[in-house]
Amino acid sequence: MSKKQENSVRKTANYSVSDLTPRELLEAILNNYKSAGFSVKQFCIDKNTNSSTITTQFSKRYGFCPSTILENLRLEDYLFMLWRPGIKIEEVGAQSGFGSSRRTRAVLNKHLNKSPNSCHKALLEDKGNTKVMELYVRLIWNGHRPDDLLGDVWEHFDRDIKDLLSMFSPNILLKKQPK
Repeated sequence: MSKKQENSVRKTANYSVSDLTPRELLEAILNNYKSAGFSVKQFCIDKNTNSSTITTQFSKRYGFCPSTILENLRLEDYLFMLWRPGIKIEEVGAQSGFGSSRRTRAVLNKHLNKSPNSCHKALLEDKGNTKVMELYVRLIWNGHRPDDLLGDVWEHFDRDIKDLLSMFSPNILLKKQPK
C-alpha cells in the first residue's frame, strides 16, 4: 500500500435514515417550483436526506419521479403565461422558474417539439379556442396529470380563476390522449 493510500480517508455523506417523506417533498415542489434555484437534489441535501432513496419512495407512492413533476409544473405555468396576449416571451422563462430562456426553449422543444414563439401563436390564433392548450397540457403530463394530488388547479397556480374555468373543466385533463 502506498503512503498516499494509507493517509487518505474516504469521506461519506452523513444522511439521516429518512426524515423527509414523499408528501413533504411534494409540498416543497409545489411551493418552490417557480424558484429558478430550486432543485429536488439540493432540497434533499439541505434536509440531510439521500435524494436517491426519497426519489424511489416518491416514485413508488405517486407513480412518477419528483423531477418530472417539477419540470411539468414549470412547463404548464409557462404555457399559461404564453397564452396571455402581449406577453414578452423573453421574460417568461425566469417567471416560470426555468431561469433562462435558453433552458425554457430546450425543455419546450423536448416535450412539444415547438419553439416558444410557435406555441404562443398557436395558443392565440383563435380566441376562445382552448383545444391547443388542452393538447399541450395533456402532452406535458402524458395523460397522467395527478389532479388528485394537486387538488384544484387554481389552488396552486397564480392564474385568474375565470380564465381557467372558461378554458376547460379539470376532468378533461384526466382523459388519455388518443394514440
